[in-house]
Amino acid sequence: MGFIYNMEIHSSYNISFTARCPQIRDADWVCRTINNTLPHTSSTKLFPVYKKILSKYLKPYASVVPKDTIELSELLDWMILDKTDFKKLTPVGNIMHKLHYFFMPSNKKHLQNLLIAIRKNIHQLGNNREKCMGAIPPVYKCLKMLEVYKQGNCFENAKIAELILKMNGIKNAYTVFLKKNNHYIDHNFCLFNKDNGLNYQAKDNNTFTIDPWDKKTIIIDPWCNKADFIDNMMILYENRMKNHFNIDRKQNLTFEIHDIINLSEKDLGELREKFPQFVYKNSKRKFMDK
Repeated sequence: MGFIYNMEIHSSYNISFTARCPQIRDADWVCRTINNTLPHTSSTKLFPVYKKILSKYLKPYASVVPKDTIELSELLDWMILDKTDFKKLTPVGNIMHKLHYFFMPSNKKHLQNLLIAIRKNIHQLGNNREKCMGAIPPVYKCLKMLEVYKQGNCFENAKIAELILKMNGIKNAYTVFLKKNNHYIDHNFCLFNKDNGLNYQAKDNNTFTIDPWDKKTIIIDPWCNKADFIDNMMILYENRMKNHFNIDRKQNLTFEIHDIINLSEKDLGELREKFPQFVYKNSKRKFMDK
């Protein structure tokens, strides 16, 4: 199911090879390169499918679902407790869980197997991220996730896009964390502006806020296999990706950058040798030139 759905998502945002701007064509190339060179699955692409299954399943007894299970993975943890975990429940939680099974449909076994598979898919990515914790700087962790474990969500994809841009001479590329009304939105992408640059100011530690609202700023989002100018991408996010995350340009959006890739030329050279596919090859025009 996951593989098929990944293909559906990619095909629904087909890249325009006749894009009017050469920079957008090059940005599209970055998306294609990541997905072709390091094919991988993404648990978050399946979230709308998971939520649809759960909403239908939970409807008869929504009143007994714990109020603090905000995250999908937390809800699945509560729904599929084993005997050991069940014994750890508080008295109130014990009663709620019994009510949950009372309302469970007759095809309980089939449904429970499906829910277990969903939870396993979500937890597997987190477990593999833990295995990559020793990789420093963080971009090497993202490379290992996609290359070794064949898994990655929007953050890993955005970080590799930032790396490819810097391997090809674009210095002001950043992985962005998006906040709405000072709360993080669960999505990351790569952002850059070759022509006018990007102004950012230090916030704390290795975190910076950035003002990207220039018409020439480009977003590269390999997770949804799409790249375009920032205004066009925001329209796509608002309308076609609203089942994955909620972005509204009318609300107060803040762009933050964390852990900027600052690799030495030696490190970049070694990565160019290891991943020659990440090096732009066009004898007639330089990367991101108009």
